[in-house]
Amino acid sequence: AGLGYMETYHRDMPFITGLYASLGECYLACGDFAAAREYIDKGRNEVEQFPEIERLKCLKELYAIESSYQSGLGQQELFRLYLDSSLIASSQYEQLTGQHIILLGQQQLQETEIQLKSQQVVRQKNILIFVLVILAVITGAMIITIRLYRRRNSAYRALAEKAKEWAQHKELATED
Repeated sequence: AGLGYMETYHRDMPFITGLYASLGECYLACGDFAAAREYIDKGRNEVEQFPEIERLKCLKELYAIESSYQSGLGQQELFRLYLDSSLIASSQYEQLTGQHIILLGQQQLQETEIQLKSQQVVRQKNILIFVLVILAVITGAMIITIRLYRRRNSAYRALAEKAKEWAQHKELATED
């Protein structure tokens, strides 16, 4: 019942082909060779459109079921041929998925390296900002210190001038 819905609305053909293979296997186990043949053929018709990895995955299942089908019919030569085809498809699938896993691993490694480099850049940027803020605070403190020193120095000079004037004024007052 769900197969018709999947065929009509979802069109996820690798999944549907897996359902064909499973139904073919079930009908084969029940001894209904005509229905098994129908689902095997449906699966084989769809497989050629798939990407290579999906195609090999489905073919290894379909060839295995086909070999059981031929064995059930008593055709030993075809049984061996489909069994060999299943083994070859399985081997090719394993090689491709192994290469695929290596490529995925390399891609993940590159992504991790990129993330680490971006984190390092962010960290260096934060350190640079921190150093610039510290330098700005130190520069501000130095400017304030220099201004206060100049004020104090000018106030000291003014006081010294007044003391000198006072001393001169006192000298003049004692001479009179």
